[in-house]
Amino acid sequence: MIFKNRISWFFLCLGLVGGISCVPTNTSHINPNEKVYLDVKAQMNEDDQSLKVEARFYVRDTSDIRPYFLSEGVYFNGTEMEKKFVDHKGIYYIWSDKNTEKDAFTIAFTNLDEKKYEVTFGLGNTRILDIQEEIPLSDMEGLVLGKNESIVVVDAANKVYEAGNQKKGLDGMGIGEVKIVMVDTRDSLFQLEGKLWVKENIKILSPIYQTEIVAD
Repeated sequence: MIFKNRISWFFLCLGLVGGISCVPTNTSHINPNEKVYLDVKAQMNEDDQSLKVEARFYVRDTSDIRPYFLSEGVYFNGTEMEKKFVDHKGIYYIWSDKNTEKDAFTIAFTNLDEKKYEVTFGLGNTRILDIQEEIPLSDMEGLVLGKNESIVVVDAANKVYEAGNQKKGLDGMGIGEVKIVMVDTRDSLFQLEGKLWVKENIKILSPIYQTEIVAD
């Protein structure tokens, strides 16, 4: 239970920024640097099949980021998402559930210029790791990960290590029992008709692997 709480905490601390504004998406002729964004963050946990999704709308230019307030609701697969107000930073649309098996989900909304959108985001599964009951420390440190993959390791002392292509976070890890979660992170940015940009950050967490790290 402690491990699951640490993993949830590790990936659900999301940075929140913003100001206040309310503009349609066709204002780029006034400010050519201005863009309206839909920022979607999702986390699928294969261990308990829980899915958490957060959608946020904001306006961004070269000097500022500020909220973009819709007049109608935002829908996850046809169900209206819960609104979450964060001080002066705007509205976040939240959806979460457990015991759900989904390959994709759709976010639907009506923009301030009355244009309707439906945007579908893929999920999928993590790659299965070949984890034995015992793993030599050098094999663990030399684990080859894909471009979008990282691993989180929690040792018997509940110390968290993270490793991926951009970091060697297993340095200093000792021998003993560990729990491992592989994370497949998918980031993309694309533009929809109507000057609206979509940023997606989707994390798929593998089931929990348990093993023992042994000396070489």
